[in-house]
Amino acid sequence: METSKSVIIDNTVLSNFAVVNQFGILKELFEKCAWTTSQVHDEITKGINLGYAFMEKADQQLIISSPSGWIKVAIPTTITEHKLYKRFVKERIFLLCWTISIIFTLNQAMAADRAVVSVVFSSDLEPYRQSWQGFEEFLDEKEVALWANKYNLEKEKPEVVFSRIKEQRPDLVFTLGTKASKLAKEEIDNIPVVFSIVLDPEGLIDSNVSGVSLGIPAGMKLTEIKRILPDVKKIGLVYSPKTTSLYRETLQSCRELGLQLITRKIDTGKEFPEAIKEISRQIDCFLMIPDSKIYFPKSVEYLLLESLRKGFPVVGLSSFYTKAGAFLSFDCDYKELGRQAGEIALKILNGEEPADIPHLRPRKIKLSLNLLAAERLGIKFSSAIIEEAGEVFGKAE
Repeated sequence: METSKSVIIDNTVLSNFAVVNQFGILKELFEKCAWTTSQVHDEITKGINLGYAFMEKADQQLIISSPSGWIKVAIPTTITEHKLYKRFVKERIFLLCWTISIIFTLNQAMAADRAVVSVVFSSDLEPYRQSWQGFEEFLDEKEVALWANKYNLEKEKPEVVFSRIKEQRPDLVFTLGTKASKLAKEEIDNIPVVFSIVLDPEGLIDSNVSGVSLGIPAGMKLTEIKRILPDVKKIGLVYSPKTTSLYRETLQSCRELGLQLITRKIDTGKEFPEAIKEISRQIDCFLMIPDSKIYFPKSVEYLLLESLRKGFPVVGLSSFYTKAGAFLSFDCDYKELGRQAGEIALKILNGEEPADIPHLRPRKIKLSLNLLAAERLGIKFSSAIIEEAGEVFGKAE
């Protein structure tokens, strides 16, 4: 289609084509005759400053903003020019709206596999970046194009971030980390929220919230312990009232795997050394569980020293503990957590309610080993185990 007449394109049209990323069609129709105004340019700039990342695509079409731009910008200055501009718009508004409505209707079907997502990072931690990468990759594989507006709560004020999100009304909010997830739950009640990299999801679940926690299932850990340490029969565990549910889950998994669980329940960290003394001679292995009432630097140091004195390996909470002296630990595969979050997001984008989607737990884990701790404990295992470990500490130089 070619036309010798000028066509004025307003902010609504530019915004719509930016969302669906179909400027090619608009350019093919109006490249030689397209104009917009300085007011529209100002609105685009304002949108970009408010965090509407997709508006950058609209800005790139303007000749004054980009070398590859093709839309000319008119700047009415006199009263006469303003009157002519208004009359020009009135004369052509029907034709333009009719053309755009046809194009946009056709593209709505194409846009069904597109989503505007606000991504809120608690900080710059590498696990958050890995999880976001997995989220993006999964939806890309499902041919869902994301328009992502990213925020970092270490660099931006939370009140500003969530105010922008409420203004933008994205299809979905994806949060990474406990801080971002808790704030999203408190601030947003009418936009779906999917969280990732959260240790305790119980306080987050709501009618508009679902996601993936960091809680590796006890059965998954114990199965790996049996594989790596086939002689282990008795597992030691200390818990507090806060982690009673984790104790029960671990007990059930031990029964299913033919393992014996030897435990002590304590109320404060001060009781931890005595609890370890009571069970240390009865166990083949000690399993740490996430419990801030029990585990802090001094109690962890005591546990790791006792494991060497009494000869029982410690299974830590992450590679941080392996590096400190635990025999092995299990970490989440953060990229895989992002993919799982992407699965939840896809269900929501396809019309399912977050309240009907149960939160997920990690389905893939990574192993870390401390070879020096293994040597001191007299533990031997195959080189294949070492090769499959994501991180290995205590290697001989």
